[in-house]
Order: sequence, then structure tokens, then C-alpha cells
Amino acid sequence: MNRTIVSRHEAAIQFIRREAPEFLDAPVVAQATAEDVTGRVVAGNLPLHLAALAAEVVAVEFSGLPPRGQEYDLSAMDAAGACLRRYRVTAVPTVTPAPTVPLADDVEVERFTSTNGRWGLSVIAQPRIAVDAARVFSDQRQFVPLPGLSVTRVGWADGFTIVRLNHQPGTIALFAECEMEVVRGDALLVSTIDLQSGRYVTCLAARPGALIRRYGYMRRGSTLSVVGDDGLVAAPPHLALAE
Repeated sequence: MNRTIVSRHEAAIQFIRREAPEFLDAPVVAQATAEDVTGRVVAGNLPLHLAALAAEVVAVEFSGLPPRGQEYDLSAMDAAGACLRRYRVTAVPTVTPAPTVPLADDVEVERFTSTNGRWGLSVIAQPRIAVDAARVFSDQRQFVPLPGLSVTRVGWADGFTIVRLNHQPGTIALFAECEMEVVRGDALLVSTIDLQSGRYVTCLAARPGALIRRYGYMRRGSTLSVVGDDGLVAAPPHLALAE
């Protein structure tokens, strides 16, 4: 497999070639581009967006404080506990908000209204999305997972926050009549609204693997869940203990 060294430091280049002889004849670039690293085994330290393009990254790391200041030599690297570690970096798709401009033929899918009737959340979508989404809302309004859809806040009118459903493969729009928060992972909290009388509505967009916390009435308890392909599943015990 093709190999490349990425470094501006002569001592680092010497160290890589000493510790990993397969790089003895590898070309050296001081500042890498995507073309330099794509599909290659790269020795040196790369930013993550380039590391994700490489087949493998052999990073120079230190067990102690790394050499600083003036140009260092091999002895300084050895004294600082230099070593090589191999990584394979994968870029994870992110939840990106869809266009936030309502369209003329958008229709209302669902409405969550405060006890006094003066504010709440209005969910809109294009007709082709609205039909299926409305069916899910009617079946399970307290918790509604919508796989293959994202949700984006588009505005406010007559006291109601307006959010829009959009097609986005690999993403799931989640609505719940409770408070939710993103603990970690690829998820975007779009809106949480107090509907009075201890009632809330929350909507978010997430990808599988994100960790979500759902709160009970008046936050007297909470449940940790992991986003799956079709909704939320209970978080494994080791994740629950970690949080």
C-alpha cells in the first residue's frame, strides 16, 4: 500500500523511518492536501478531516511533554517518550438543518397547544410527507419517531413555534410530550416548549447512536435512551452508569 510522511520536522521524519522501516522510501510532504493522503497509509499528525481520507494514520505521540520551541532532534524526542500509534479514522455524517423557508403548499401535520390555548408547537410538511407523518402522530402522539425525516425550526406565528419535516435519509425526527435533551452524539435539539400544567413538547433530529435523556413529570425522574434506526431503545447499563 502507498505510504506518505507528513511533517515539517526533520527529527520527526527520522524517528518515523527508524521506528517504522516501511516508510524508509516514502515521500515527505510538509503540508498535506486531500490528494496527498486519500487511500494512503500516512505517518505524521493530520487534522481529522484529512485523517478520515487516509487508509491508516501512524501518529507521532509522546508519553511526556513534547519538544517545543527551537527545532528538536531525535534525542529530545526519545527523552519525551515519543512513540508511534496507528489509527483508522471514520467521518460520521452530521445532522444538517434542511432549508428553513416554508413553502406555499406546506400543510399542518400536528399541533401541540398550551393549556390556555395561547401558544404551542405547529408541525408542517409538504403534502407527500404530511400524510404518512399524520398517521404516526395519530397512533402514538406521546412519543413519535419519524425515520428518514429531519425537523427544522422555520419561524413563529400567532404564538406558535413552527417546525418543518423534511426528507433526510439516515436521520430520524423525534417528537415527545415531555422534556428531552441530547446527552451526546449526532443529534440536534430543535425546540422544547412548556405547555403548562407540567406538560412539555420537545422535537429533535438525530442519527442512530446518539444518547438522549427523557424526563418524567416535573423532572422527577429521567430515562436514558439510544437512538436506533426506528426510534429510541433503552441505553445499555454501562452507558447509563457512565452518565
